[in-house]
Amino acid sequence: MTTCTGRLNEVYVRLSTILQRPEVFGLGADIPQPLADALEAMMTILGQTMEEKEQTVSEQDLEEELSQDADQFASTASLP
Repeated sequence: MTTCTGRLNEVYVRLSTILQRPEVFGLGADIPQPLADALEAMMTILGQTMEEKEQTVSEQDLEEELSQDADQFASTASLP
């Protein structure tokens, strides 16, 4: 997990904690619905962003592996 994705995940978890236990943050037992809606929207955006970043990292890893495989193939193909 990249540092950026790790930080996004940390924010996601904290938002989730606010929704699940609002009293810990001085909001009382019932969180106001507009606040809950806003936090859920933020969590959705963060979740999508983390997925996109993970896909990008996976694609980069695949490209690196394919490049290494091509290099290895080229070096073994030149052997007599």
